[in-house]
Order: sequence, then C-alpha cells, then structure tokens
Amino acid sequence: LEKDEHPRKGLTKSDLEKHLENNLAEFKEKVGAKAFQAALRAAKAAAKLKPEEKNDYDQVMLVVEQELCLDHID
Repeated sequence: LEKDEHPRKGLTKSDLEKHLENNLAEFKEKVGAKAFQAALRAAKAAAKLKPEEKNDYDQVMLVVEQELCLDHID
C-alpha cells in the first residue's frame, strides 16, 4: 500500500462487511468470546457518542486501562 492509501479504499459495502467479518472472527479467536463481546459492547457504545463526547470517552478509557493494567493485543 502507498503511504496515504487506505487499505479498504474502493471496496464495495459488501466487500467491507466481509472484510470486517473476517477481521472480527480472527480477533475473536485470539481473545476469547467474553473479551470479544465486552470490546464489541464498548465499541458500540463509543459509536453512539456525540462528537463532543468522544474525547471525554477516550480519556476515561485511558484512565480505566491504566488502572486495570490492561495489555494491548498485538
């Protein structure tokens, strides 16, 4: 990919849905069903926030992550 090229640029909606489905299935296998469901709930909640609320949400999540010592999955 070129430096500024988005990996999903030019894909149809159906292609994007398949891409997302595949990535989510792969991620779910890595983390387990409970962790995946919790992450999915958090993502859905974040998607419902107003633009002016997103920054506050991100800050809260950073504090929660630091306090709980959550590790990122590579």
